[in-house]
Amino acid sequence: GFVYKSFSADRGRSWSTPSMVVTLPNPDSRVALLKLSNGLVALAFNDHQRPIAVLGAASGEGENATKAAEAPTRERYRLTVALSADGEGWHRVGIVDPPAGSSEGGEQEPTAGFQQPQFQYPVLLERAGSLLVGYTWAVLSKSADEADMDSGAMGAEGYELRLAEFDLAALLAGFEEVRARAERLRQQAELRRAAAEAAKAAEAAKA
Repeated sequence: GFVYKSFSADRGRSWSTPSMVVTLPNPDSRVALLKLSNGLVALAFNDHQRPIAVLGAASGEGENATKAAEAPTRERYRLTVALSADGEGWHRVGIVDPPAGSSEGGEQEPTAGFQQPQFQYPVLLERAGSLLVGYTWAVLSKSADEADMDSGAMGAEGYELRLAEFDLAALLAGFEEVRARAERLRQQAELRRAAAEAAKAAEAAKA
């Protein structure tokens, strides 16, 4: 799944038709949105597609082969904070409690199996120069073989309410850096496009 966006110009009385934000994958889990005092919009969301569990194993060969059964799970990890100036373009600036061994951006997937910490139901609050992210932390307790294929439901244990604090100035600095990098890439792509069009026009003129 993906995060969807909708806008209101009349203080929430009516809304535009929701549309998919293809740069924000999401496993159909809750997200949190907050307009900051500086005008930017903060988003907390699980930054990944809904994982698929392989139940059992494939067997047989050729026409008699049987594929392994698959079912979507409700795993929710990589709880990420992103900022936007207009609600259209989003830049990732932080990740809540990245898994051990992950890259700085939290790109590494959790290891196989379901005994993984889950980060879900985020809420956002701006306070005294900080962005606070409250969330539920839990560990899935069923193995893949015990998953309910009809509902994708997984048992959980060790529920905790947790709070992460981000320095807002550091997030904003990261936001400006990422946005500047994106603008440089856009300009480079535009220059390449213009150069390609000029070369094509020159070839056409020779012909």
